[in-house]
This record gives sequence, C-alpha cells and structure tokens, in this order.
Amino acid sequence: MLPDIDTSRALLHDLSKATKLKYLKFMRAKASVQWITMALETVKSKHLQHIIIHQSTFLPEVIQEVVCQEWRDLDRLLVKFWASHSIRPKVTYTTGKEREDLKDHLPRLLPELTRRGLVDLVEIAPTIIW
Repeated sequence: MLPDIDTSRALLHDLSKATKLKYLKFMRAKASVQWITMALETVKSKHLQHIIIHQSTFLPEVIQEVVCQEWRDLDRLLVKFWASHSIRPKVTYTTGKEREDLKDHLPRLLPELTRRGLVDLVEIAPTIIW
C-alpha cells in the first residue's frame, strides 16, 4: 500500500525531512498540479522508487494554458527524477461515460515524458458504490 499525500488538510508541501521515503502517491482531486510540483521539489530521499499521480477525473481545466504550463513544469521535474533516480512515474486515471480520456491529452500535458516513453498511464475502473 502506498502512502497518499493528502492535501485536503493544511499540510505543508515540504517533504525534505522524509529521508527514507520510497513511495509517493498524489491524489490529483485533492492537489493542484502546481502543489505536486512544489512538493516534489522538496524531496531529498535517496530511497524514492515510485511516484504515482492519480487524476480521478479529466477536468476541462487542463485545456487552459496556465494549467498546461503547470503540467509541463511537472513534466520537466519528473524527467529529472527519472534521470537521477530511474523513477518511471505512473499517472492513473478513471474514466466513465461522457468523460474524455486523459491519455488523449497526455502528450500535451507531459510532452517530454511521453516523447521518451518514460511515463506509465494506467486506466482504473470507476468505483461503484452500492
């Protein structure tokens, strides 16, 4: 089980003191792309092996240029993590009726990672609550 970085509470984005950190999973519904980038910039752990970003839904906001720039900033940082730690990030997302797939927009959002084939995009079935 991977620990989630929960940004629904007033947590600082400083992960520098987590020196034995191995796994990071960001729940995108709770964290902005900019917040994820800022948090990753503080990582000092030499043990980090996995970075997962879960996008629970595809939001129209990713079309906006400002948000696209935030994704490209994240892209550059994740390429650095790959180069320095051999970490291949994973982006997970859910799909459903009337939703666009994130995979259609990933080359625009994470251009360097997708061009190099360094990102795993994983579709997760939506959770059904009975």
